[in-house]
Amino acid sequence: MTTEKAKHRVLVVDDNKGIFDLFNYSLDKDKYEVLYCANGKDALEMLNSEKVDIIFLDMIMPKMYGIEFLNKLKASNITIPPVVIMTGFAADELIDEAITLGALFCLRKPFDVNDITKTISQVVH
Repeated sequence: MTTEKAKHRVLVVDDNKGIFDLFNYSLDKDKYEVLYCANGKDALEMLNSEKVDIIFLDMIMPKMYGIEFLNKLKASNITIPPVVIMTGFAADELIDEAITLGALFCLRKPFDVNDITKTISQVVH
């Protein structure tokens, strides 16, 4: 009898679908299921019904910035998974605020597949 190991569920919240594509095409589909939301508002709605193991959150997006998302997530009844923020533009003060709100650390854009897999391994394994 073999038991299938559960996949880790990774949520990518970024208005640039290319970031999602990088995660989706780079991660081993046997180990990871990659979900996508183009903004924080949609991500909060998704988290009401979907469990994820880690969130990769862009800081600068339309409809809801990363800081607003983190504030709303913290104020919600949702079980908060680990959050890693992603940015290529945000000031250090904004990153510090995100970490104060519960983000683990910042993954600076541009990043590559090795950065993604290393981050996931550090956070969910």
